[in-house]
Amino acid sequence: QAIDLNGTAWRLVKEDVNANGGGNTATLAFLDDRLVIGETACRSYLATYSRTEEGVRFHSQSMLEHSIWQSCSDEERRFEGEFGDFLSSVNEYAVHEERGSIQMAMRGTTGKTLIFERLPPIVEDVADAEWVLIAITEPRQLEFGMWHHRTDKASGGTELTLSFHSDGISGSTGWNSYRAETRVGNASFTLNAETFFYTEIECDDTAGVMEQGERYLEILPDVTQYGVYGDHLILQTNDDMFLLFQAG
Repeated sequence: QAIDLNGTAWRLVKEDVNANGGGNTATLAFLDDRLVIGETACRSYLATYSRTEEGVRFHSQSMLEHSIWQSCSDEERRFEGEFGDFLSSVNEYAVHEERGSIQMAMRGTTGKTLIFERLPPIVEDVADAEWVLIAITEPRQLEFGMWHHRTDKASGGTELTLSFHSDGISGSTGWNSYRAETRVGNASFTLNAETFFYTEIECDDTAGVMEQGERYLEILPDVTQYGVYGDHLILQTNDDMFLLFQAG
């Protein structure tokens, strides 16, 4: 059975009998009808996809968090590469129920099949966690599936954070603090620009802390929707800019 994947998240639970994995992890979260974000044990990724008559096809893939590549094990790097190759080959999927859980089988043109389990939100309410920025993702040549992404992470023990409250948001850019009143719906996000306040304390920007924070504060008022997938939070603008967070 093929279902609409928009808004669903999945976790790899089993490779087929021809695969020699074991303990390999991967997730897929379909943000809308074009974009998917996920992670392996090594890094997170962003990809484009489309529905076809046969099922689904994945197009470009863009790896995030390049700075942690060196800390990945050889096994994690190998599986990440194999998983990326598999996504590029996928042309069929089917969803079924097995032992009380919803599962999805994805099959590639090589005949390999991976089994995923429907992933409920680990963080049920966006206000239940402090969110830490993973990346600022900005599109380039979207019609060709190409992506340019910023993955600067503040160093020196500083982090860019976001917290939700009953009437708004607050956080730190790693050096400066900010707050604003917001309206948050089922998936909608609206920031009241008149209440948007942030400090402007300068620092030695050798680590890129201020540059990253300034770009973040430029994008935040344009956010129109959000989604929680597992322990990830995605804020999205109408121009397909994304602020990607993980629960801290």
